[in-house]
Amino acid sequence: MSQLRSKQISDFLATVNWGTVTSAQIPNASAVNTRFTAAEASVDSIETVLAGVATGSSLTDLQNSVDSLELTTSAAGSSIDSLETLAGTLATKTSIDTRATAIESTDTAQNLSIDSLETLAGAAAPRTSTDTRFANLTNDVTFLGSSVDSLETALSGEITTRGTADTSLTTRISAEEVARASVDTVINSSVDSLETALSGEITTRGSADTSLATSITTEKNRIDAILAAASASADTFVEIVSLINAVDTTNDTAFATFVLRADASVDSLETALSGEITTRGTADTSLETRVSTVEATIASIDTNYVADADLISENYTMAGFVTTTIGAPFSLVLVNSPVNTASVQLFVNGVRIPAPTGISGTTVTFAGLPYVIDSSDSLVTNYVKA
Repeated sequence: MSQLRSKQISDFLATVNWGTVTSAQIPNASAVNTRFTAAEASVDSIETVLAGVATGSSLTDLQNSVDSLELTTSAAGSSIDSLETLAGTLATKTSIDTRATAIESTDTAQNLSIDSLETLAGAAAPRTSTDTRFANLTNDVTFLGSSVDSLETALSGEITTRGTADTSLTTRISAEEVARASVDTVINSSVDSLETALSGEITTRGSADTSLATSITTEKNRIDAILAAASASADTFVEIVSLINAVDTTNDTAFATFVLRADASVDSLETALSGEITTRGTADTSLETRVSTVEATIASIDTNYVADADLISENYTMAGFVTTTIGAPFSLVLVNSPVNTASVQLFVNGVRIPAPTGISGTTVTFAGLPYVIDSSDSLVTNYVKA
């Protein structure tokens, strides 16, 4: 084998003067090893690129690596030819021949690796499926962009609508406050007028009762004086009549007339007093009913009326806000305690959400929402302070 290789080398190197050859013309084993180390590194680089192809890396990198390896292998082949040429003059040096054989084996293995890599590169060339998926992904991104623009437009419109509704609500509340103040003034005036009329009626009734009592006392004193002036017994009415008849027949008619007039006057006074009592009772009942109605109206106004200081509009502080979970209840801690759940209105980015489900002090609990609230959102809470 050694003689055959020497013969082949000598055929190609007939012009070499082996008597004057220098060491610079004969490559040493270290230089050859350096060349093949570079070739092995290029093979490793191509294998790395192939691994990237399996995950979607660029085929251009693979082709460039194959080209680089072919150039390196070509250079290595040239080095082998040179080495074989020089080794022809050294046929008796067994170590050089052995190394050349090893180099040929390595070159054959590298050629096989290159062929394998080129086969893999050819198999990886069709990227139709990946391109289709990329095109589909691009369409999806375009559709999502359009959907986001549509949602932003709708959200902007909703915010404008909510702002207009809030302004309208504020105006209506202001008008209602003015109307309530006007009604309060009218009611207070009516109550004052009723109290004045009732006080006057009580004074008038008292004066009439005093006058009636005085008249009855006067008549009683006159009768007592007549009875006291008689010397006979006058314990009964018959005795009185007999006494009068006995004392002065002339005065009998006058006395009888007086008694009849007195009885009629007393009867008249009693009838008038009874009627007045009934009338006063009816008037007092009517007056009490009207006063009760006015008091109930005032109480209702006091219950439903809310002072300006108790109408709270609070911009909730979002610093440190814990992001909510879709569908899960969440709570907000307000500055004041609301009077009830019906008075609480929560607006998330200008959109009102359903009323809270519970209140504990200043903590208000709301039902879960179909979306997430985080620190980037704006929360405004309107409520009536307890």
